[in-house]
Amino acid sequence: MPTPEEVNERTRGFLRDHPDAHSAVEKLLEREETKSLTFDDVELDSGRFGELVSRGIVEQTDGGGYRLRHPEAIEAALAGESIESETGPSVNVQRLRSALIEFASLRELGGLLGVLVLVAGARLLAYDDVFRDGHVVSPGNDPYYYRYWQEQLLARSDGVADVEVLADIGGAATGRPLTHTLNWWLAELLGGTPEAAATVAAWLPVIGAVALGCVVYVLAKLLTGDSRVGMLAVAFLGLAPVHVVYTHAGFLEHRLHQYFWLGVLVLALSWLAVDLQRRRESRTENIVAAKCHLRSRSSWIVAGVVAFAVGASAHIWTGSPLTFVPVAIYIALRTVSDVRADVPPLFANGPAIVGLAGGSLLAIGAHVGLGWHNSLAALTPALVAVGAVAVIGVGELWHRLERPAYELLAIEGVVAIAGLAGLFVFELIEPSRITNSLTQVFFREGATETTSLFAVKHAVILGPLWQIGLPYYFGLAALAVATTLVVQRYEPAWLLSVCFAWYYMALAAFQVRFAAQLVLFSSLFAAVSGVYLLAHIGLIRSFVPFARDEAERDKPFKIPGGRTSGYLFGTIGLLLILNLILVPSLVGQVTYSDEQFEAALTIDEHADEMDRSYPETAVDTAWGDVRMYNYFVNGESSSYGSRYEQLLGAEHPDGRADGLRQNGKYVVVSEREDPSSESYEILFEGLGVGHGDVETTSGRFQPVYVGDSHRAFTVVEGAVLNVSSSTATSVTASTVLEVNDEEIMYERHGEIENGYVEIRVAHPGEYTIGTESRTVNETAVHTGEQIEVHLD
Repeated sequence: MPTPEEVNERTRGFLRDHPDAHSAVEKLLEREETKSLTFDDVELDSGRFGELVSRGIVEQTDGGGYRLRHPEAIEAALAGESIESETGPSVNVQRLRSALIEFASLRELGGLLGVLVLVAGARLLAYDDVFRDGHVVSPGNDPYYYRYWQEQLLARSDGVADVEVLADIGGAATGRPLTHTLNWWLAELLGGTPEAAATVAAWLPVIGAVALGCVVYVLAKLLTGDSRVGMLAVAFLGLAPVHVVYTHAGFLEHRLHQYFWLGVLVLALSWLAVDLQRRRESRTENIVAAKCHLRSRSSWIVAGVVAFAVGASAHIWTGSPLTFVPVAIYIALRTVSDVRADVPPLFANGPAIVGLAGGSLLAIGAHVGLGWHNSLAALTPALVAVGAVAVIGVGELWHRLERPAYELLAIEGVVAIAGLAGLFVFELIEPSRITNSLTQVFFREGATETTSLFAVKHAVILGPLWQIGLPYYFGLAALAVATTLVVQRYEPAWLLSVCFAWYYMALAAFQVRFAAQLVLFSSLFAAVSGVYLLAHIGLIRSFVPFARDEAERDKPFKIPGGRTSGYLFGTIGLLLILNLILVPSLVGQVTYSDEQFEAALTIDEHADEMDRSYPETAVDTAWGDVRMYNYFVNGESSSYGSRYEQLLGAEHPDGRADGLRQNGKYVVVSEREDPSSESYEILFEGLGVGHGDVETTSGRFQPVYVGDSHRAFTVVEGAVLNVSSSTATSVTASTVLEVNDEEIMYERHGEIENGYVEIRVAHPGEYTIGTESRTVNETAVHTGEQIEVHLD
């Protein structure tokens, strides 16, 4: 319900738009004092009176009549006066309560709370795998890079108010500065302790997903006027496998920030488009609607939100320029749509462009003032803003000249090509930087997330099912209808979501990681299809997709009772059955097993016993796990560099013992389906000591942890037995070891040449060498001590 201040402002706006209606409004005020109003009492035509109702100045009563909202505010407006806003906590609470009731009933809020619990629950499926023995074990490899920088900034800062740290974040400034800053600041806010950092790492992804769910709900209801679409969209988002993985508890990355600010940007731009559309539909003249939209205080508040979303998105992640490409496409097509619908582009897009320009200044300011990110990322929003101003300027000229919209579309294409060519010709941006960015996004190989969503090996259609679920194809149907719709009629808000949906679908065709952004929009369109299906089979009240009739929008939310309720939830469950099966499986692929975590802790304990420090404590393993092991052992998880494959590819592991990651002393070997490597067999199968059927042993590697699928080793210098003999041609040094609670005969062989051979042993013990015996202690093994053995 609008406040008196809002009714006063709206009435003054109405009188500015229609000066000749002043006396009619005065008479309405006079009649209000004596009786309830009917349409027969009104000296306004139906269009003007309908505008009073749509602005919230007049409301309908239960008896079918009408009454003025806050007559005292209307009286002040007739006198040309504004009324002072009341202040105080109680007034602010009342305003918030009124706004919430107007947007959603308590029943709707309850339904929204239910689907948000679903969102959070899906991201806690691997709770026991994340929260272990007082540690937060993040799923995946990359979160440990973000946790590394979070802890680095905590060590550098002097508290939550230490703004100087923002300009001194070192290597974190080059790619994702705002992400690292937010992760640090939130940890600092919770106390700045290691426990606070772990809490943020664990729970921030879940909170971010829930916040994004709220954004998607508001966006869906804003576009459709139907809370059922909003709730179903949140459910589809909450159970999309690819999105669950990237926002699961512990998965601290740039993605949770990126998705949220992307959602806020789209929501803000959609609100501006819907506001104009509603004003246009309540007025007979497009120019009047556009000017009212431009003058509205709400429009400029939302423009500020656009600015913050643009500025934040520019510094959230390395590929931030990609975020603004669909914005540029939308502005170009929106201008053509405005011209075709006889809407003045300059007034219609003014707040959006100012918001985009303001965000550009924020992005550039952080780049120049704090050294954040590279020039391409910082300047992209500004380039889009300048291009948008040029396109809208041409569009405004086209509108005034009453030229056809298709001509404008052709000119925009020429302007876009000329603009891109100008960037290279005048070297405003280094071509190599653009080339490197494109290569990183579209042609990077190795990681699973760099494969196509529509990969042929997945029969093209199965990729979307595994990553997004069945809702993807429901959304595709609604997206096709919406695309046709925005071509046929003026729908600026739907045009925005259509542009973003097709854009991220195209990116996902190159790399599946973009499917998580696509989910934001596919969930929206899937919910439209889903609600339509449920209404069509009679489980819920009717639903008209993409309805423009206000009578079809904003109807009360109600869950049917009896058997129908069971059928309803059962049908929704069928729509999500594939997601319910795939989500646990996909999450399980990125979480770490008990063995891997135990191996990391065992290495850490061993390093403490040996009094080793970094880089001696560096752990080498498969690059997809290297950050996790190093985080728990030495805290140095900023790099995923690995020499693991070179180790396992060698003929014998001892030849690579001094060439591990950072020349460290530890390596974790994981089970392989195809154990074709000799080094793998020596270490994983034989444990370096000739375990099982493996005869070849190692003189440089000691097992420190032995699991079924993961085995950790430490590198030692190995004690050197200098064996001399004038008669023997070969010699064996052997001792009995206890490895993994099993006694094993450890043997090292050597061929004597010219009466001499060196045998390197990796374990302390009482060795038998021919007819001689020697004691090798722990110190000798770690220092490479030379021990003489004379056989004759």
